[in-house]
Amino acid sequence: MGDPQNGYYPPPRQQVAPYVPVPYDTFPSTQIPPAAMPVQSQTQAPPMPAPTTQVSFPLDSISFWVLGQLEYYLSPQNLAQDFYLRQQMDSRGWIPITTLASFNRVKNLTNDYQRVRCVLLLSSMVQVRDDWVRMNGWERFVLPNATPSKIELPDGHADYGFVHNSIGGAASAGANGAHLLGAHERIVTEHGEEEDEEDDEEDVVFVMEKEAGWSPQAERAHT
Repeated sequence: MGDPQNGYYPPPRQQVAPYVPVPYDTFPSTQIPPAAMPVQSQTQAPPMPAPTTQVSFPLDSISFWVLGQLEYYLSPQNLAQDFYLRQQMDSRGWIPITTLASFNRVKNLTNDYQRVRCVLLLSSMVQVRDDWVRMNGWERFVLPNATPSKIELPDGHADYGFVHNSIGGAASAGANGAHLLGAHERIVTEHGEEEDEEDDEEDVVFVMEKEAGWSPQAERAHT
């Protein structure tokens, strides 16, 4: 206590709570914190590649990016590591355009097959024949077990596309073409016969008119 004579009174003591230990589990918790998301899922897809070909006229944005994506697929850099696309090549390097049009990055831009084909026709990096396309310098990417080409002969001088079209025309001539040709011949023959018959009729008419025509001798004969 304080001394009343000196007038000093000490400050009151603070009440201190007794220490109580926090309880804890004997075994550690089995809960695992969530793992960080993969880096690829946290980042966006790679940007669309720009075309290598310099087109002399402006393209709409869809065709522009489709051209860039297709040229990337058919580039040496991609084919050096894209074994699947090389498997789609025939023995002369031709790939169905439908294969490229079915890829997701192309389908995300357009589902129009004709647009894909027309865009490929603009590229200076590839060759297009009917519904097939191949890159320049395709020779080193063809696999040894590639399917024999239906587009081009092994020597490269004649192509099945041209021969096929000729065969197709001959086949048409052999079936429908033969029918049409036969019909045409029949038409010509019928016209010829009709013309002959008309000529005969004209001759008959002429003779009849000549025989029945007026003459002084005929008039005297009747009188």
